[in-house]
Amino acid sequence: MKDRYFGYKGGWLTFWVTVACATDMTLFGYDQGVFGGVIVTDDFLITLGIVGNTSLQGTITAIYDIGCFFGAIAAFVIGDWLGRKKTILVGTTIMSVGAILQITSYSVAQMIVGRIIAGIGNGINTATAPPWQAETSKASWRGKLIVIELILNIAGFSLSNWVTFGFSFVPGPVAWRVPLAFQFIFIAVLYATVPWLPESPRWLVAKGRDKEAEQILADIEGTEVEDPYVQTELSEIKWASDYEKTHHVRIRDLMRGKQGSEGGTCALRRLLLGMGAQAMQQLSGINVTSYYLPTVLIVSVHLSNRMARLLAACNSVSYLLFSLIGIPNVERWGRRKMLMYAAAGQGFCYLIITILIRYSEKPGYSGQKEVASASVAFFFLYYIFFGIGFQGVPWLYPAEINGLALRSKGTALGTATNWIFNFMVVEITQIGIQNLKWKFYITWTVLNLSFVPLVYFFYVETAGRTLEDIDGYFREHHNIIVFRDKLATSSKRPQEYIEKEEHEIRRQSSVNPRAMSLAANHRRFSTISAEDARTSGFDATADTKEHGFDKEIPEAGYRWQAKAPLTPGSRITTVPQSVALSYLNASVDDNFPVFRDRRHEFKIEALGFFYLMAQYIHRERSFWKPYFDTLPSPESELTTPLWFDDAEDLAWLEGTDVLHTMLGRREAYERYYQDGLRTLRSAGVDTKPYTWNLFRWSITMFTSRSFSSRAIAPQESKYWTTYKSTTQGRRQTVLLDMSHAPAEDLDFSVLFPVQDASNHSNDAHVDWAFEPGRFSISINDPVEAGGEVLNNYGWKGNDELLMGYGFCILDNPYDTVMLTLKPPPDDLQTELRRVHSGYFAWDGQWSSERATFRLRRLPLTVIEPEHIFQDLPEPLLELLLYILRQERGLPFAFHEQPLEYLTTHASGRRYLPHIARMIVQSLAPKLQKLQSVALPADGPTSNRQQPASIYRSGQIEIIQATMSGLRTFTRSLLKAPSIPGPRFVTLEGLLELWSYKTSAETVAPFIAGIEALSGTVDVDQLRQAGWEEDVIVLLLCYIYLDATRPTQGRLGDADEDVDVEAVSTPTREDGGWVVDMLPEYVDLNHSKLQQQDTDLLAHAEGLMELVTAAAGRVAGAGAWSDGRWTANVIAELGGKMLQFDSLTMMVPRGDGEGEEARLVAYLHEF
Repeated sequence: MKDRYFGYKGGWLTFWVTVACATDMTLFGYDQGVFGGVIVTDDFLITLGIVGNTSLQGTITAIYDIGCFFGAIAAFVIGDWLGRKKTILVGTTIMSVGAILQITSYSVAQMIVGRIIAGIGNGINTATAPPWQAETSKASWRGKLIVIELILNIAGFSLSNWVTFGFSFVPGPVAWRVPLAFQFIFIAVLYATVPWLPESPRWLVAKGRDKEAEQILADIEGTEVEDPYVQTELSEIKWASDYEKTHHVRIRDLMRGKQGSEGGTCALRRLLLGMGAQAMQQLSGINVTSYYLPTVLIVSVHLSNRMARLLAACNSVSYLLFSLIGIPNVERWGRRKMLMYAAAGQGFCYLIITILIRYSEKPGYSGQKEVASASVAFFFLYYIFFGIGFQGVPWLYPAEINGLALRSKGTALGTATNWIFNFMVVEITQIGIQNLKWKFYITWTVLNLSFVPLVYFFYVETAGRTLEDIDGYFREHHNIIVFRDKLATSSKRPQEYIEKEEHEIRRQSSVNPRAMSLAANHRRFSTISAEDARTSGFDATADTKEHGFDKEIPEAGYRWQAKAPLTPGSRITTVPQSVALSYLNASVDDNFPVFRDRRHEFKIEALGFFYLMAQYIHRERSFWKPYFDTLPSPESELTTPLWFDDAEDLAWLEGTDVLHTMLGRREAYERYYQDGLRTLRSAGVDTKPYTWNLFRWSITMFTSRSFSSRAIAPQESKYWTTYKSTTQGRRQTVLLDMSHAPAEDLDFSVLFPVQDASNHSNDAHVDWAFEPGRFSISINDPVEAGGEVLNNYGWKGNDELLMGYGFCILDNPYDTVMLTLKPPPDDLQTELRRVHSGYFAWDGQWSSERATFRLRRLPLTVIEPEHIFQDLPEPLLELLLYILRQERGLPFAFHEQPLEYLTTHASGRRYLPHIARMIVQSLAPKLQKLQSVALPADGPTSNRQQPASIYRSGQIEIIQATMSGLRTFTRSLLKAPSIPGPRFVTLEGLLELWSYKTSAETVAPFIAGIEALSGTVDVDQLRQAGWEEDVIVLLLCYIYLDATRPTQGRLGDADEDVDVEAVSTPTREDGGWVVDMLPEYVDLNHSKLQQQDTDLLAHAEGLMELVTAAAGRVAGAGAWSDGRWTANVIAELGGKMLQFDSLTMMVPRGDGEGEEARLVAYLHEF
C-alpha cells in the first residue's frame, strides 16, 4: 500500500527507524554534556543565585540522573502497555516539558523540577529506543546499527561541548538558554519521524496482534506476508514471547535464591556481573569529566573559562575518534582485556593527574602553572582509554552474560545501575573538587586500579562465544573465581566449544565449518527452486567416477556440470525446505500413522531410517519419487564399512580405528532394526519389505548425503517447520512445538534433494546459506562451461569419509590418526577439573573419548627437527606436560599457551624429548597392530576394499611419519661435545663431554675410582657386568660435587647428617654451568628432608658404600673424598635423573659399524 510508511519498505524503512533511534541517542549524548558548559556560565550562576554554592550546583546537575533512573524503570512499566512508538512519544513529550522549564527558569526550584522531568523523559527514551531499533531491523544489520547509535551518542556529547563553547562568546542569558533550547532540534526530528514508523512486531505479537506484526515483518523485509522467511520469523517471535511468559523470573525470587528455569545457571551471579560492569563504568570517574570537565579545568587546573570550554570541546572530538578503535577490536581483544587495559590506563591517568594537581596547589611551588597545564594531557589520555574500553563493553556485557529468561531484566537493571551511580558521581564531584581539592582524584585512581583484579578474578569472557556457549559454561562451572579457568578467560572462542560444534556438524552433515560461518552472514536472496536450477547454467549429469577409485562403478551416480561459464559468487542452487526429508516429516505424515502415533517408541535416528524405508517401499506414490530416482538402489554395491560382510573385506580394516567404530555402530543399528520391526508388527504393518539390506541402505543414504539439523534450526525457537502432503497432493506447512523436546530430539539428520548430488573436493570454495525456508549453495571459484561443479563436504579425514560416504582420498591433507591417552593419576585429575573440565564426563569421571587427539598428516618438509611439535595437537602436548610434571613430583602449573611455553621457554623445552618419547611409545603398538595383519599380496580386489586400502595406508603413513619426525628430533640431540645446547649422552659420551668442559686431569680420578671398584674401565665390559646404570648415577653426582666443591675435605669428616645446603652452592669460578644441568625436580637444598622413594634410597645406600670404597682406594681421590656425599644426594640427583631423564635409544656404534641400543641420559644444559 502506497500510504503505509509513505511507501517505504525494506532498507529504506529501516533507515528511517534508524534516523529516529539515532536521533534519540544523539539527544542522550547531548544532554549528558550540555550542562557541563552551562554550570560554568556566569549569567546562569547569577540568575539562579548559586555562585560559590558548589553543593547546590552539584545537586542541580546530578538530579537529572535521578530522573533518568526513574524514567528507565518507568519504561518497563508503561512500555509494555503503550508499545515502543507511543512510549518514545510520551518520553519525548516529557522531555519537551522539562526542556521548557529549564530554558525559562529563573529559580533553583524550577530548574530542579525541569531537570528531573527532562531526565524522566530521557530515561524512558533511552530504555526504549534500542529495543525498538533491534526489533524492527534485519538480523544482519542489528549489530552495525547499535554501533552507529553508540557513535552518535558520543557525537551528541561532542556537539554539546562545541555549542556551549560557541555561545560562551555571547553575553547574557543567551549563553546558557540557547544551548538548553538546542535539544528541541532533536525533539522535532523525533516528532516528525516516530508517529508514522512501524510498531515493534515483537510487542504486537505479545499483545496478540499477529496480523499487524506479520505485515510489518513483510514491510521490513521488503517482501510479502506469504514469504516463508516472514512466516518463520513470525513463528520465532511467537516462541520467544511464549518463552518469556513461561520462564518469567521475578527479581524478588532471585534474591531468595529461587531461579526458576534458570536454576543451576548461576543466574544471580550473572545478573550481578552485568550490573557490576555498569557500576564500574560510572565509578571509573567518567562523569567527573563528562559533566564537569570545564569546572575541573577551571578549578583544579586554573585555566580560564574560555580555554576550559575550548579544551573540553576538543577533548570531546578526541573521545569520539578514539572510541572508534574499540569497535573493530572488541572481539579481537575480548571483554576482559579491554576492561582491564582500560582500567589500568585510566588509573594511571588519574594517578598522574593527582600528582600534578597536588603540586599545582602546593604553596610556594615554582612550577604550579606548568604541572597544572601538563595534567590536561592526561585528562585527554583518560578519555582515550575510556573510549576504547569502558565506553561500550559495560553496555554490551549485561545482554551477553544473562540467560534468555533474564536478558531483558538484566539489561534493564544494568541500565538502572548505571544511572544511579551516575547520579552519585555527579552529586559528589563539585563538593569533592571544592573541599578535597587534589585528594579528590585519589578516589578515582584507587577505584580504576581496583577494577583490574576485580575483572581478572571474577569476570567471565564473552567475546567470540555464542550465547549458548555462555549458558553452557555457567551450567557446568560454578566457581566464582575464574582467572585460572581457560574456558572463562580466553579472548578467543575456546577450542573445546569449536570442536564440540564441528563434531556435531561433521557427525551428520557435510557442512564446511568455514562455509557455515560465511553462511551466517547471508540473508535475503531471490528464490530458485530445485527445478529452476537447471535453467541457470547448471545441470546434473551421470557420473562414473568415484573418489579414491581408478575403476568405474557399476551404477552411475550424479554430478554437477556447468552448461555455461560460472563466475565466483554464482548461485548454483536454492532448494526450498519443503522438499527436505527427516524424522520431522514422519512425525506429521498422515499416510504413515505408525510413525506419528508411536514416535516415542523409536530412537530419533531410527525413526528417520524407517521413514525413508517406508517412502522408498511406496516410492511410486511418494512425494520424493524424483529424488529416489537419483539415488543408488539398495541392490547397488555400496562401500561404507557397514556393508563389509565378507572376511576378506573386513581384513582391510583390521587394527584400524574405523573397525572398532563400525562394529559399535553396527551393533546399535541392529538393535534399532529389531526394535523398529517389533513396533511396526504391533501396529499391524507388514514388515516383509523392511529388510536388513534396505535398512542398511537407508542408514547409508543418511550418513553419506544428509545435513545436520543445526543448519536449519530456527534460532531460539520452539517452532520447527516441517511439511506433509495433503490428500490433494499439496505440501502443507506444519509448525512443531519443540520447546519441551529433549536435546537429542533437536539433533538429527536432514536430506536435501539436489543439494546432495555433487562430488566432494577439499579444494572447492563454496558458500552454504541456510536461510529460513531455503538452502542455497554458491561457488567462489570460476568454472568453465562443461566443467564439474564440486562441493566441499568439509575438512574430513579418510576415517570420516569412509565411515560416512564410502570413499577415501589419496594423500588426504585432512587425514588423521586418533591417539587416546589413559586416565592420569587422581591428584592430577583434580587439578585438571579446574582448568580443563572438557576432559570429564557429566558425572565428573575422566572421559577417554574427550582425551582422544587427532594427529594430522605432517608436512613433507620440516626445516628444523623441533618444528614437528608445531604440527602436533597443542592440547595433547599440554596434557603430556602436566603428566610429566606430576610424575616428577612437581606442583601443578597451568599454561594458557602451552606450545609457546614448550618451544620458547628454557624450562619448557626440557620436556620436549620426554613428550616425544611418550608419543612414540603410544603409537608403536598401533603401528605394529596395523603391520601385522596378513593382506593379499595383489592388493584390494573390490570396490569396498579399495577405499579401505587407501584409508589403511594413510593411517600407517601418518603414524610412521610422526614417529620418524619425533625420532629425528631426539636423534638431533646426539651432539658432539663442542656443540652447545641440550643433548642425549651415553656413558662414554658423558665422560667425553665432561672432559671437554673441564680437563682430562679432572676426569682421571673418577675413572680411577671406577676401575678400582669394577676392575675395568671398558664400557662394554661394564655394560655386560650390569654396571652401566650405576656408573651413570655416580658420574652425574661426581660431576656436580666436583664442580661445586667448596673444600678438599675428606669423606670421613662427614656423616649422613651433613648440611646438604652446601651441596648446591658453586664456589669455583667455573662451577655455575653444572648448576644449570640440574632438572627442576632435583632439590638438593632440601633433599635430606624429603621422603625419598624407598627403593631409590635403598639402592643409593648401596652406591654410597661404593663411594666410600673408591675414596679409600684412589690416591688423591678427587671428589670421591668430598664430605657432601650422602645416600640422599645420590638418590635425589643421580637416581632421579636416571629415573626421569634416561631412556634407551639407537645410537651409532663406537666402531662406526651401524647402530646399537644404548642407555642415554638427557642433559638440558651442559
